[in-house]
Amino acid sequence: MRELGKGVVVLLALVGVIASVRELAGQSTAPLAAGNFLHVGIVVKDIAKTAQMFSDVYGVTPPAPRVFDNVKALRLPAGASGSQAKAKLVQFTVGNVRIELIEPTEGATPWQEHLDRYGQSVHHLSFGVPDIEQSLHGLEAKGGTWVMGEPGNMSFKYVDMRDLLGYTVEVGRQPAVPGTPPSGQPAGVK
Repeated sequence: MRELGKGVVVLLALVGVIASVRELAGQSTAPLAAGNFLHVGIVVKDIAKTAQMFSDVYGVTPPAPRVFDNVKALRLPAGASGSQAKAKLVQFTVGNVRIELIEPTEGATPWQEHLDRYGQSVHHLSFGVPDIEQSLHGLEAKGGTWVMGEPGNMSFKYVDMRDLLGYTVEVGRQPAVPGTPPSGQPAGVK
């Protein structure tokens, strides 16, 4: 009888391992499968001018930009030094799409690198995910490069997928209410 009990325990442990492997395999194949789309991030040269253009074209009234200093890039563009920068950000909704405008104003960041290389354009798509670290590692396994978001900071991470998808992916905390930024802040900002 004792051996039967051991056999059941081993069988249950094996079922648990198989379930865990299947779950991990599924996550590694689609790191954003459980994610919710949050916003489109657009890097701009002049946030006030671009916000006014959105107002003129779409009839929306974006709020005043917020200045964020002490923005830290994890991996800086080639040849850059230092890790602190400043940027202006504003988020607003056009129809059912959340837009985030970002104007890098000081220091080296992936935003400034994007602006210098590609001009004013879409920089990232943001997704709220249940597990930021797991999504980060899944995107890296697919060939992405982690470029922004400090180690241990669980609010956001940027993964450069430009060569693979044409844009950077931002993974952040899933908001309590779909479509709203976490903690009342734009995703990607601490």
